[in-house]
This record gives sequence, structure tokens and C-alpha cells, in this order.
Amino acid sequence: EALEAAITGLDEEYCFVDMNVSFSGTPAGGILLGSLASYNFNPSVLGAGNYQVIYKYTPLYCPQTADTIDFVIYPELEMTLTANDELICDDQAVSLTANTTGGNPNNGYIYSWSNGGFPIATNNSIPGVPSTISVTVSDNCSVPVNASIFIDVVPPILSVIDTSDAVCAGTQG
Repeated sequence: EALEAAITGLDEEYCFVDMNVSFSGTPAGGILLGSLASYNFNPSVLGAGNYQVIYKYTPLYCPQTADTIDFVIYPELEMTLTANDELICDDQAVSLTANTTGGNPNNGYIYSWSNGGFPIATNNSIPGVPSTISVTVSDNCSVPVNASIFIDVVPPILSVIDTSDAVCAGTQG
């Protein structure tokens, strides 16, 4: 009975995270071909892209067998936080947008706002006082990213009018 080459411990998808991945080829004595030179890698070091691993086994007096696995490392999450205005009045709203790219395209993004905003990419806020607002974005796979923005709030204008006591007509007050 011929022994079939097999790769074990290798997934088809990886996120851009700092972790060690080890896999193996069986039966022993085969050769590793393709994108990797060894049986371990770190997705954040190897980098985003498409890869192929081939394990070939050639037993004595038997035909060669091979196992091939294609896998992808998704790009790291990246995000920029912008505001439609960074200087507002005390009763004014500001629109904040987290522009996110990368990560696992099948997972979607999860937004967590420091001001309690809805878990979506764009939120409106009425800070009332100068505030730093932060957002953390995750895809439940990649390393989460965080950004902050400072919103300066102009205090309300207080007008104070001082008048003298009532005086007779023609007298300066």
C-alpha cells in the first residue's frame, strides 16, 4: 500500500498577527516546496499575500505523491479617524469617521467608541467640553487598531451688562 503525502497543521486563512505557526508533512522523508523554506512561520513577519506549500514524498519503488495547500495572510488592520470639524461650539455636534482597511474581509469590522457611540464606522457626538474621542477597531482575528482625535469646544459667550440705578431724565447713568 502506497503512503500518501499529507500536510497537517496548516490553515487556509491567517490574519496579520504576531504568532508562530508550525505544520508538518507526513510520512517523514519528503521535501517541502513552494512559498516556505521551513515548517514554521509568523504571519506578521511573512506578510500579507497568497502562499502555496507543497509536500512531496517519493517512496522507494512507488510513485511519488504530493499534498498542496494554498493559504492567504490578510493585510493588517489600518484605520484613520477623522472629524468633520475639530473646533466646535458647546452645543454643536461633530461627525467622527473611522476609515478602516485590511483584516479578514469575511469578518467585518467591530467599532468600540470611547464616547459610547454606536458600534459603526461613523458616529455623531456633542461633547459639550473639549474632549479626546477614541475608537478601537477589530475584526475578531487581526490585531485591533486604535486612534484618537481631540475635539476643541469653544465655551458659550456670556454677556454681562452692568447698568446704574435709575436716574432722572437728562442725567447721565
